[in-house]
Amino acid sequence: MIEKWVDVASAPGGTGGSAATSGAARAYHSLLEAVAAYWGGGLTDLLRIHLGGSGEDTVFDPNSAPDYFQVFNFTTTPANRLELIGNYRGWGWDTGAYRLHATNAHGLGGSKAAHVTLRNVQVMVTITDSSSHWCVRPASGFWDMSGGAGDWLIDSCIFRTDPTNANGFVLGASMLNPGGTGGTVRFVNTTLWGKTSRSGNGFETDDSAWADSNVFIYNCDSIEQFINYANKQIVKNSLGKGGWSGTNFSGISASSDYNSSSIGEFLPGSHNWTSQVFSFVDEANGDFHLQPTDTGAQYKGLVNPASGLYLDDAAGQIRPAMWAIGALERTPPSVIRRRTLGPKMGTRAS
Repeated sequence: MIEKWVDVASAPGGTGGSAATSGAARAYHSLLEAVAAYWGGGLTDLLRIHLGGSGEDTVFDPNSAPDYFQVFNFTTTPANRLELIGNYRGWGWDTGAYRLHATNAHGLGGSKAAHVTLRNVQVMVTITDSSSHWCVRPASGFWDMSGGAGDWLIDSCIFRTDPTNANGFVLGASMLNPGGTGGTVRFVNTTLWGKTSRSGNGFETDDSAWADSNVFIYNCDSIEQFINYANKQIVKNSLGKGGWSGTNFSGISASSDYNSSSIGEFLPGSHNWTSQVFSFVDEANGDFHLQPTDTGAQYKGLVNPASGLYLDDAAGQIRPAMWAIGALERTPPSVIRRRTLGPKMGTRAS
């Protein structure tokens, strides 16, 4: 395994060989600097990039105009995949952790890498030019499938619309043909934090044949966005609040179940709740932990819906015997430790 580090407090020109912010082997200054070191080739080992420190990364590829996103311009295989491991604590907008902030641009954009893990990463998009941009968007048409069917795991991340946006639309995650036939995309414990009338599709896919039963959304929060498209995504244990389009779950798979919506809308499956009121710890500041008094999501989830892929919530708290719907359980933030790298207690794998 190759391990590299990013910290915006480090000056450009380091080798990324350590978390230190000084010395020749210091951390890369930006994610772009880290991934650009591998452009044009193929990974020959698992590449794990740690996104550390507490700075805001605003460096984007000047050659990817007009969108200027972080390009994963190298091929991968199931064994030689890309992992981006952040230090996001799992709730709110964590200014004590690494943040990727795009302005009039996509945040994380795929190019050739088809085997990717994003864990504990936070991305925000600001729009001032009335356009539409995505927090995460693998680019359809660029996938190099020589390494086999692609797979993406997006775990305990937050994708946010800048609350100051007055125009344009921010879309959470648009997985357009990621991986071809047989490819798989899995979202777990991930939050989309949008803004009324300035957030588009949340967990979006296209309508091609690859997406049938290949996109899974488990224990996710969609706040002021909506989960949609083409009856493809299998959605379980997920929470939707305030979908500005009049829906929180639009066009999801008939195999979906155990979801809860603030809107009176049709949800497939026999274990769903609509027109619900959710009680969060601090909704205004993005703390979507459930209050002990919550009746909209607490104790309503399906236990272990992904067969052991994860057993905790976005903050690393092991879920109790009766799971909640959504990315976070009811445990107060003060007793939750920042999540650590990799599987915890054997609960998670890349």
